[in-house]
Amino acid sequence: MKRKLMAVITSIALVVGLLAGCGSQRDVKNDTADPGAEKTEGFKIGMCPANFGNTWAAQFVEDFEMRADEYKEEGIIDDYQVATVSADLTDQINQCNAMINSGIDALLLWCVSPTGVKPIIDLAQANDVLVVICNEAAAYEGTYNIIGNNYGFQYILTSWLAEQLGGEGNIVEITGVDGFDGNTQRLKAVDDVLADYPGIEIMASAPGNWSATDAQEVMTTFLSTYNNIDGVLAQDVMGDGILKAYENAGVTPTLLTGDYTKSFLNTWAEIDEMQSCTVSYDAGIIITCLDAAVNLL
Repeated sequence: MKRKLMAVITSIALVVGLLAGCGSQRDVKNDTADPGAEKTEGFKIGMCPANFGNTWAAQFVEDFEMRADEYKEEGIIDDYQVATVSADLTDQINQCNAMINSGIDALLLWCVSPTGVKPIIDLAQANDVLVVICNEAAAYEGTYNIIGNNYGFQYILTSWLAEQLGGEGNIVEITGVDGFDGNTQRLKAVDDVLADYPGIEIMASAPGNWSATDAQEVMTTFLSTYNNIDGVLAQDVMGDGILKAYENAGVTPTLLTGDYTKSFLNTWAEIDEMQSCTVSYDAGIIITCLDAAVNLL
């Protein structure tokens, strides 16, 4: 009978500082007939996420729409808008400006650039629109941040890999999207962990851009360049691409940090020689963001 240790760690302290606010309390819009009454229903919500074409981002939007539809049925939300953008800051500014000018009460923003979105924040605040920063941290007075624990996420994966190697070995690294705070925090966790393991060498590191396709290309290059890879240190969403690169190269993966998608788990279960660890990072964080926005309104 086959036995396999599956190291799966779920729901890592997902929300850091559940509601981290900056600045003073905002005034509440009042569209009711009574000028002394607070508005408690009929809100209009805008949501603008960065989108890299992966399944996680698609689930992020789907979860938002599911929860927003529930609020619509209750009459709390009158309408909502979703404008997905890639890593194009100009596109995000234009999309958000259009939503703000349409009269939304709150904007949920997954920033393409934490510094570049300042024009969006300025316009939102000038129009008394509540801003909740989602998933990627950005510090602006008068806004709220609800973000995941990216540092803790990668710290667990890196520590596990280092322990499996016994503190000695050659690894390759596949990172996320350069410039995004989540990726920056994860890279810091890798540096902090491996500082205690001088016997582990990162032979090569390249961005997989949180894309299975890009990660497959990177891993294909690594496999054709190095014949002494002892382990693969990767972030999430890219596991299927990494395994596909191994399959195409006719090489059996033995040690790598993995993914929490069903397809990756199914493939993992079929490879006796492969040891892996995955930490879940739930796209449902957007539901927490929307709940917080509605309660703040």
